[in-house]
Amino acid sequence: GGRAGGAGGGQVNATLPRAPFSLREMAGSSSYAPGGYFASSRWLPYLGKWIGVEYDYWPPAARDPEATRMAVADGGDVESPHLIGMLLRGVRSVVVFLNFMTPLRTPSGWDPCGRPPTVRDIDDDLPPFFGVVLDDWGQETSYDFSRNQVFAKEDFAWVVAALQASQATGRGAVATTELSTVANDWWGLQAGFAVNVTWVYLSRAPAWERDLPAAVRELAVPGGDAGGDVTKAR
Repeated sequence: GGRAGGAGGGQVNATLPRAPFSLREMAGSSSYAPGGYFASSRWLPYLGKWIGVEYDYWPPAARDPEATRMAVADGGDVESPHLIGMLLRGVRSVVVFLNFMTPLRTPSGWDPCGRPPTVRDIDDDLPPFFGVVLDDWGQETSYDFSRNQVFAKEDFAWVVAALQASQATGRGAVATTELSTVANDWWGLQAGFAVNVTWVYLSRAPAWERDLPAAVRELAVPGGDAGGDVTKAR
């Protein structure tokens, strides 16, 4: 499919696609995480042609749209928490839930003001928003967060320190911050947009767990280490 000719009055005539973009294909392609690997792999680029997901795409906002064959993949391959979309829409107050696999390391193991982070200190989705890209194998083979800087690099350390301080209370890693954007030409984001961001980094909350009624605590609190007590040094 693509543009068939101008119709005037803000309308564009488009040809019918070769096949319909069904609900099944929408759901499947939007979570097709391997797509990022197939599109960027330096070793097996031909895989995308065999088992990848590709569609003809043209941006609705384009003045003279032309269809381009595009690889489709999980949106998390370029941005996992959809913060940038909120900024582009001019949302002034955002709550970002960082439901990551990597626990946030405590200050005894990592001082964010003292050295750059590693993949053992913090998940690699958050730092790129501040222009800090971790040395991670996944960045080379599957996903690419290198274009996601929207805040000043100087703000990274104190934001993380605020999360660590909250985590140390035993009630979870939650921090509300006042930030201002930096320009990002790739995403079309302008500098100087003031935004209130509440970061919620997935973690254990032992103080909250202790406050639960015994019957609820028995059902809700995992037994054993369950990933460790993140209020203690890791």
